[in-house]
Amino acid sequence: MIFDNKNTKTGNGKTESQNQIPVDDLLNTEQKLKESEEKFRTIAEESLMGIAIIQDDQFKYVNERLANLFGYTKEELKNLPPFGYSQLFHKESFDLVMEQTKRKQEGLSEVVNHYNWKGIKKSGELIWLESFSKTITYRNRFADFITLFDITEKKEIENRLKESEEKYRLISENANDLIVVLNDNFEYEYINEKVHKQLLGYSKSDLIGKTQLHLIHPDDKKQAVIASSKILRKNKGSHQVRFLDKSGSYKWLEISGKVFYDSKGEKKILTISRDITKRKKTQEKLSESEKKYRSLFDNLTSAFALHKIIVDEREQPIDYEFLEANPAFEKQTGLKISEIIGKRVTELLPGIENDPANWINKYGEVALNGTPINFKNYSESLNQWFHVLAYSPKKGRFATIFTNITKQRKFEQALMESEKKYRNLIETSSVGIMEIDVLNNKISYINPTLLKIIGYKEEELTGIQMRNKIIHPQD
Repeated sequence: MIFDNKNTKTGNGKTESQNQIPVDDLLNTEQKLKESEEKFRTIAEESLMGIAIIQDDQFKYVNERLANLFGYTKEELKNLPPFGYSQLFHKESFDLVMEQTKRKQEGLSEVVNHYNWKGIKKSGELIWLESFSKTITYRNRFADFITLFDITEKKEIENRLKESEEKYRLISENANDLIVVLNDNFEYEYINEKVHKQLLGYSKSDLIGKTQLHLIHPDDKKQAVIASSKILRKNKGSHQVRFLDKSGSYKWLEISGKVFYDSKGEKKILTISRDITKRKKTQEKLSESEKKYRSLFDNLTSAFALHKIIVDEREQPIDYEFLEANPAFEKQTGLKISEIIGKRVTELLPGIENDPANWINKYGEVALNGTPINFKNYSESLNQWFHVLAYSPKKGRFATIFTNITKQRKFEQALMESEKKYRNLIETSSVGIMEIDVLNNKISYINPTLLKIIGYKEEELTGIQMRNKIIHPQD
């Protein structure tokens, strides 16, 4: 509006020029407004965020960034009919965005200035947006001033993280192991409650905010503290402890721990524990059994040795290796256990492969075919007699339990020689000699001299009663 400089009187006694804005001031204000709008446009067009002004349900201003976010040109958006901008809203966000846009254009209170919503690009592709909007006065009327940031990638990451957390929670809640998250003071922050209730009887309220240490067996606490310190120092580790359940009994747990950092950068410890009580009891029984076995093994009077058979390319036995032996083995063979374990028999007893007893082939038959044997044989290499029982505990292995019978064999041989001398003596004696089985009153032996005297053959008298043949009835 252009004003003149006339001093027209008004009803209040003042001239009209005194009630009007001077032309120079008005022009100056318009110039400043124009400069301000130009600065705004310059900044807005260079901005990395989408900027728009909505008034009368139409875009009054759109910057290049916002147009690019949706895949339109600025002109396409500004030429949309009233409410045409609603085509940019996904149905899931439609009501929220429409309501907020309307309320801000009307200058109403109780509006939401910051929210996220889902949009639709010109191509039909979905886009997630973070919106900061407020009511402004634009050309003397209310308008909705909007700034938008593309947070699609952030939302995708959040969704993947959420899915990952849901999968983790699903696995955690349905696992058979105890899963725990502790803070760096070793206080419970998370437990998979279902498994904890099943195995230990504890609920979240029993454990969250408390430490593990008071639940660990007194004899295991020192070890647990050392193991926990190691986990913090090396970021991972494992140990076994006895853990108190709610009923007052202790259970053996095998605990594996690993350090991680949460989204706030705080250090946490993830532990996965497995109930190994049954395994421990089995190990204890096995240990007791092994002690008994070892006691029997070490105190067995018979020699014992375990071997591995060695074969050639044709799978024929050519040697065997000593794997284990008991103290009696050393006593009965003279071979020191410390010097034979891991060694081949051909190293220890050179020439044994040519021994007439054929030890290697005999034991090869046992180890490869599983056929046990029981025999007595003389060892040329050791110059001793042995009574041997050999069997195969698994294919390719054989065990021997044997007794040194050298003294017995020498005694038997001496007895045989003595009997031979005795038999030779009575056979050549000039005196008649007869042996009688006194229990049955039967003749068991008559020497040649007596046979000659009485005129019988040996087969006629051996095994018959004396009175039936050679003794007179009256005698």
